[in-house]
Amino acid sequence: METPKIILFWSGGKEQSKWWTGIETILKKVESGNIQAQVVWIITNYSNGWVANKANNFWIEPKIIEEKDFPKRDKENKFWIKTLFSKANKNEITKIYKDILKEYKPDYIFMSWWLKYILWLPINKTINIHPGPTKEPYGWKWMYWDKIHKKIWEDYKAKKIKRTCITMHYVSKKIDDGPIIAQIPVSINKCNSWEDVKKAVNKVEQKYQWKITKLVIEKKIAWSWEKDDSVIFPKFYRWKKWVDLRKSSLSIKKKQKSYS
Repeated sequence: METPKIILFWSGGKEQSKWWTGIETILKKVESGNIQAQVVWIITNYSNGWVANKANNFWIEPKIIEEKDFPKRDKENKFWIKTLFSKANKNEITKIYKDILKEYKPDYIFMSWWLKYILWLPINKTINIHPGPTKEPYGWKWMYWDKIHKKIWEDYKAKKIKRTCITMHYVSKKIDDGPIIAQIPVSINKCNSWEDVKKAVNKVEQKYQWKITKLVIEKKIAWSWEKDDSVIFPKFYRWKKWVDLRKSSLSIKKKQKSYS
């Protein structure tokens, strides 16, 4: 049986990050043999960013899609939220992704902080992680990176919610709309700022993202979208239900213990 090939889309940033991300944990688990897979490419949009440096640390040559090389939205259209890209730009974006798949023919694609428009990627093999719930007002286009944590903290202080979560889901044509494969609660009752919320989310991401990734690679989680459009989970899997942010986080420890 051949080792599954995976590609990681990982934007990161221009500056060196102080955050230990779930993707970096995945790389360490692959290196140690805990995840049986071959990372054939790490794709980022900053040639001199910290993601490219991390890729080199793991002896993986990063592929760079520079900001200037990725087509922009149609700025002339006032209703760009609906029309997003022109037909010509969509064709160019499609070619970018087709060329990536043609080069290495990956079995799975995992995304973290990838904010570019997605076209043509295999939706049943492409997984994204979202540092919060995907339902509005915490999902969709405007909610990414620190914006999510700031909104969570704002609502927590207003006593609208009592916790947050991380969400892993398949990538469909609509933003943050693919089937959920994991939604894991995150306690924030000891947080004093949105930065503390970010740290709490990051800690849970480090602990669980690689475990969910491993289950996907081992085909214990799979989306049978061509047949009955349902996701297959392991028998005693705990994370497929929506997390109710209005409820207390007291049950988290019990749930995590049953999965660890």
